[in-house]
Amino acid sequence: KQMAERILKAVEQATITSGRTTFKLTVSVGVASFIKGYKKEDLIAKTDEALYEAKRTGRNKVYLYKEMNRAGTPLSH
Repeated sequence: KQMAERILKAVEQATITSGRTTFKLTVSVGVASFIKGYKKEDLIAKTDEALYEAKRTGRNKVYLYKEMNRAGTPLSH
């Protein structure tokens, strides 16, 4: 997650200029950890879920996927 946050800050501080127009960029990042026993598809699905949660909750952020809580609801942050 720390690396993703560093990337977010670097992108946030960058500007792109095209002619007379300057653009600011943002990035949303989903992060999940590989746990023994996962298939690569599980990791990709959890990372994708975290990415969409980052976008849904305001964009330009890093969202970390966490395992399910006791009620079966995904815990993310």
